[in-house]
Amino acid sequence: MRLEDLKEQYPKVPEDIRVMVEDTVKQQLKKGAGKTEKRGKKRGVSLIRIIAAALIAVMALGATGFASVKLYQWHIEKSGDYGIRAGITIDSKKIPEEIPVLSIKPGYLPEGMLAAQDGSFSYYYAKTPDEGGLSISTVAMDADFSPERLPVSDKYVRSSEILDIGGKEAIFIKTQTDEDGKLHMDKMYIAYPEYWQILEIYIGQDVTKAQAVKVAENLEIRDTGKKKPLLRVWTWSKALASRNGRYEKIKTTASEKEMKNIHKIGERFTVPTIASAAEGEDLPVNSIQAKVTGVRITEDAGLLNSKLMSKKLKAALDEDGRLRNNQIDYIKSGNGTESLDQTVGKEKVRQKLVYVTVEFTNTGKEDLKNVLYMGNFEGIVKTQTGYAIYDRAVWKGADGADRIITSSLGMFGEMDYYDSHGGSRNNNYIKSLNAGESVTVHMGKIINADELDKMYLSFDTAGGAQEFTKSRLEMGYVDIRQ
Repeated sequence: MRLEDLKEQYPKVPEDIRVMVEDTVKQQLKKGAGKTEKRGKKRGVSLIRIIAAALIAVMALGATGFASVKLYQWHIEKSGDYGIRAGITIDSKKIPEEIPVLSIKPGYLPEGMLAAQDGSFSYYYAKTPDEGGLSISTVAMDADFSPERLPVSDKYVRSSEILDIGGKEAIFIKTQTDEDGKLHMDKMYIAYPEYWQILEIYIGQDVTKAQAVKVAENLEIRDTGKKKPLLRVWTWSKALASRNGRYEKIKTTASEKEMKNIHKIGERFTVPTIASAAEGEDLPVNSIQAKVTGVRITEDAGLLNSKLMSKKLKAALDEDGRLRNNQIDYIKSGNGTESLDQTVGKEKVRQKLVYVTVEFTNTGKEDLKNVLYMGNFEGIVKTQTGYAIYDRAVWKGADGADRIITSSLGMFGEMDYYDSHGGSRNNNYIKSLNAGESVTVHMGKIINADELDKMYLSFDTAGGAQEFTKSRLEMGYVDIRQ
């Protein structure tokens, strides 16, 4: 078949693919450069045959198939005993102003693995929802990714290797685990320089390396046609800044004056939140008041609606619907490069369900829809100079423990259960709250039994880490200590 005939049978090659073909041809020519032919031996491949072969391949496979040609190469070097730094060799060093929004679809999932229903690219086994599963995300390459700079860094690395994933080089990282396999998740990095993004795959202890590789090999990565400014997405420079502690440090202490807004059970107070008018968009509102009308402590989850319970909450219960004991491991963190984390203590504690009844009232003159609410259960202790966030690792740990790992839910944080659902995702929103109307919501949180005397409740809708934020201090905490 002649090259002219091929042109008739296949569509015109896109410009970016044409450039890739030229690069392929150049690489093939370089491989043959400097070689001499000996009489009587088979002659080398001619230029026209190289070009024809490249064109035939790209036209037969199309743009998607040709993406399997290696466009980059990973470079890895050790950082201490347990750290690595990595970068890639790519032709283009020009940083784009916009990057495409990608669609990620798994062409394969291990048997029994389910997709999360929260819109993320996360997958889990129904039998082991708390053991990691797979989580896939993208991070923009907003910096020089050269082998000289090596911006991709990881700690707590037991081993690393470069794999071939569908023609693309990938780094597979085996990270530290303790005897229960809880400390860190394994990782895989696959670069997509054509989209200026790196694919990160986090791999839990319930997923084997072979399963993770097969998922990666069968991922369908597509450009949706939508764009996002590079300044508005999560990038490697932001990730590095976060890891290096260059973001604002959390506030773990507060003075008596800062903690002046402590509310009692039965007291009504304003809780700024987000809601929408009948025909409007979601906006901040200051017309919602909250009142805690009751707090109940129990080990029996029978008063909860099982249909509204999360998988993690169900896993915290035994066959009789009562809370299991919570195993707490006290961890002394290493620096991840010269030292690893150590388990320096263990204990089992009873867990309690804290069931709080809250009344929300619209004191404004406008009917509201989709009123956002949140319950943050915070551990706070009185000190000689004011108040401090309770840190079990520091207050009860030994031998330099600075954090804990729990086998169950028992710890402070955002509510584990709520019974009012609304909004586009049918989660923690009150569907409607008319002017002058009140709605009752129940919240549940699993707390270690020996921490009930440290409980405070915040309605700050930002949620997040245990800390004294400006919004929480201004709104105030409800004292629900038992």
